[in-house]
Amino acid sequence: MSRAMFSGVAGMKAHQSKMDVIGNNIANVNTYGYKSQRAVFSDVYYQTLNAATRGTATKGGTNPSTVGVGSSLLGVQTMQTQSAMQNTGYGMDAAIAGEGYFQVMDGSGNVYYTKAGMLGYDANTGYLTDVNGNFVLGYQGTNKTGTGMQKIKLDQVGSVQPKAATFSQPINGNNFTLTATNQTKEGNLSVNIASSDALPVGQAVEAVIANGTITVTLNSRTKFTSLDDLNTKINSAITVANGGKQIDAGDLNLSVDNAEAFPAGGLTGKQIAETNYGYDYGTIELGTGGIFGGFKLDSVGATFAKENDTDKATFGLVRHPADTATNTEEYFEMSCKIGTKTYTGKVTKSQMTNPGKMVLANGDSTTDTITMSYPTYSTVMNSATVNVGTTWPSYDTNVTEGLKNGTILGGIKISGLADGESVTKVDVTATSSGTPPVWSVPVSVTTSTGTIYSGNVLSSSFTGGSITLNGAGGKTLTMSLPSKAEFLSASNMAASTGAANGIAFTDESGSPAAATQYNVTSTTKSKDLGLSAGSFVMTGGTEGGAVSLNEISDIAIGSNGVVTVHNSDKGTVQVGQICIATFANPSGLQAAGNNYYTSSLNSGDPHVTTPGSDSSGNLKTSALEMSNVDLSSEFADMITTQRGFQANSRIITVSDTMLEELINLKR
Repeated sequence: MSRAMFSGVAGMKAHQSKMDVIGNNIANVNTYGYKSQRAVFSDVYYQTLNAATRGTATKGGTNPSTVGVGSSLLGVQTMQTQSAMQNTGYGMDAAIAGEGYFQVMDGSGNVYYTKAGMLGYDANTGYLTDVNGNFVLGYQGTNKTGTGMQKIKLDQVGSVQPKAATFSQPINGNNFTLTATNQTKEGNLSVNIASSDALPVGQAVEAVIANGTITVTLNSRTKFTSLDDLNTKINSAITVANGGKQIDAGDLNLSVDNAEAFPAGGLTGKQIAETNYGYDYGTIELGTGGIFGGFKLDSVGATFAKENDTDKATFGLVRHPADTATNTEEYFEMSCKIGTKTYTGKVTKSQMTNPGKMVLANGDSTTDTITMSYPTYSTVMNSATVNVGTTWPSYDTNVTEGLKNGTILGGIKISGLADGESVTKVDVTATSSGTPPVWSVPVSVTTSTGTIYSGNVLSSSFTGGSITLNGAGGKTLTMSLPSKAEFLSASNMAASTGAANGIAFTDESGSPAAATQYNVTSTTKSKDLGLSAGSFVMTGGTEGGAVSLNEISDIAIGSNGVVTVHNSDKGTVQVGQICIATFANPSGLQAAGNNYYTSSLNSGDPHVTTPGSDSSGNLKTSALEMSNVDLSSEFADMITTQRGFQANSRIITVSDTMLEELINLKR
């Protein structure tokens, strides 16, 4: 009877151990790299009641009679089967798709094996580690020498040469480069350039330094004579902002690939910073033919009138880039100022596909206007005569629109017109005689009232002065001449020293006059540099020497275990290769906790190789191997284990009842 009780106890203990294994499996259902286990039972010692006998001629043999004493836990097997992969999106995670285990080493030199590829690195030493901080083993560098059990250091990329920080970017068609003079990582700065009217007179530049960014503000009204002048004043302001000390980066030098971008005579702070592309205001006679690389005065409106005879007309042209917020297309904006009046108009790039006309209006007026004819966009942008500046000669505005119907007069002033009367036509002819030749130029002026005035200009008058033009009824006009008069044919704007290509005059000495027409050309071109268009983010500055851990980025692990990092100077560099270990009997590995196994006498020695070699698995990066626990099987085992435990407990209960009955026989 006691044997039965002890058999029940043994069975309960065995099932209790199995329940421990099941509980551990379920607890680790979400443990990366965990391998499930199973409990294996065996029966226990048997007591032989009768031994087996051999059969004889008269009697058959008998089987042995034995009684067991329960069950026991024979062992716990680890199921080293491949489980599913879970994508994590983290590049330092790695799973082994096939045979093999990651090798890691603790600080004492003990080597462990694991399926959990949750990798990282030590910020102090730069070594590749796992989630427990132990070192991942493999080959260092590119040479596969040794046992494949070296620690992998991520910052072993070599040394770099000292280098100054720099940054280049195209702005308004020019390529600008900002470079520091000192070779140091402190030169890796962001520099922003702007302009402001708020800076006091006498202060050319203001600088503010904050969080690795230098904001440079130029005085809009200050003229910087050259790039060297600009650099000097910017660096002086930065030194002031740095407490009177030069910054660690040294001087910051701005350069441009186009020497014409910063013209002779300099640019204002506004022109340097702002992004408009255009031409400075200049002055032109209203009857002259050429403006801004092909823009020409065509006509004036019905109520157009000058304010007085001394007024000058100044024209300005600005090219505006496309602005998606308000202007979706690049356009030219032209304005004309006459005294206190301002006329404005614009034409878009697409409108300039073919030549056309644009109207400059005084406010909202539809009659007080100036009409300009324009060429194609390419003509304007490629014209060699768009160098417009502030040094143009001045012209009077009282040569009116009617001149375009006859000949073009340069700098001629006609006065004495009645109120409301204007010149509609001027005819000139020219003859010469004698040696040296003396030119005689009959002039006929027709006004809007139909009155014709005539007179004769001799070459002796070409040095300046005036002549009287006589009309019907005793009316007269006065025609004033500039210091050197010039008359050009309206049909041929090319001046020359001979009459074949226009009418040219000799001066009082009889020498041919210089071939100069009063078209608008000058020596300076204004083009805003546009330095406020973007930040100068300087990079690459370094003192040189060995690359540190904080100078590498983009750590990557390949399917073959190759570990690469990126450095701005060295590029992408292989720093090592992870090795994995395979075993003849993986189920013989000894569990050590923390997702680790150790080799045992029955696992065999580890065979170290690179992923994908010698029948080992490749690495799958940005993924981890999940637990191979099958919950459905575990729950089914849990039910049978529970029932087995209950049944064994009944053995004890029934045996106890039987013993009780035996004791009661005595009563």
